[in-house]
Amino acid sequence: MTVTLTSDQERFVQEQIRAGKYSSVEQMVAEGLRWVQSEEFIQQNIESLRQQVDIGIGQLERGESSPAADVFARLEKRVQKKA
Repeated sequence: MTVTLTSDQERFVQEQIRAGKYSSVEQMVAEGLRWVQSEEFIQQNIESLRQQVDIGIGQLERGESSPAADVFARLEKRVQKKA
């Protein structure tokens, strides 16, 4: 695959490599692609997260909540079972 960069982009890439942030153009491109993939994942899941938050807010408004100490105790038991 061939990629064409503007002179500003190429200069930026070379500066990043000289600064030691990346060891090669390939490494910088791979890191950029990982970042884009993680952003895509976040965007794909953000609506689901919003829906879950809305459900939680509704539960709180209806008084369907538990004391924090109880929640943490349940979480601690789960962690201990997995260990």
